[in-house]
Amino acid sequence: MTRREIVRKLKLSYNCTKKENFSYDLVINFSNIKYNILIMKVNSNTQVTINSKNIWELKKGNLDGLRFKAINSVLINLKEFMELENRIIIFTNRPYKILKVLNESEVKDISIESSVYGSKIIYDLTKIKDILKVLPTV
Repeated sequence: MTRREIVRKLKLSYNCTKKENFSYDLVINFSNIKYNILIMKVNSNTQVTINSKNIWELKKGNLDGLRFKAINSVLINLKEFMELENRIIIFTNRPYKILKVLNESEVKDISIESSVYGSKIIYDLTKIKDILKVLPTV
């Protein structure tokens, strides 16, 4: 699903405001609560590595046997977005893996988890209804 399709579907279903030139894409007002939405363009050949709360790395590449060979890599600074409340990160597709760096020598696969550093992560827009009901107000 493309970023444009996600924005269109969210605007049809919720009271959304598109943000231009911000560190995030949308704001959804639901039950008098403001949810900040960031849409990340990933595909099945992308490995997401969460280096810290603020720095995420998107590696695009191919699977070679058991090894993921990165072709290119992009670091994303999410500092401004992570300072907001009620954060939701929507991936355009399910990435190959989501890894979280625990320390300089340990990495954990968190592909099945739905939350990291207080931000909810989804790949499927049908899950957003459940998240909007569950996210606490801070």
